[in-house]
Amino acid sequence: YFMHLDGDGDGQLFMRYFRKVNVVRQEVMTYAREVEEFKKQPGVVVAADGSYRWQGELSHPKKPAVLASAEARDAFQKDSLKILLNGRTESELMDEIQTAYAKFGLRF
Repeated sequence: YFMHLDGDGDGQLFMRYFRKVNVVRQEVMTYAREVEEFKKQPGVVVAADGSYRWQGELSHPKKPAVLASAEARDAFQKDSLKILLNGRTESELMDEIQTAYAKFGLRF
């Protein structure tokens, strides 16, 4: 629906949504790589379960804001979904989706 039927049918909202999500995905992937490199440093002790600890002057990689808390993740998800809602309520969006699909004979 979002790629071909929403708005002008050009997928612009869909692309804006994925661009926003991709920025955060890249931050999270970078952080994960940095943590794996951090674990290889002398002075870092990695347990069998993957947890780790360190002492001294080592500087742990900074977590992306979205990973700071469950609330931060929820806020990001809600903010991202606002792009697709584009000012519509969920109910209005569902009505638009059903109307668009009905033009192709699809009902749900």
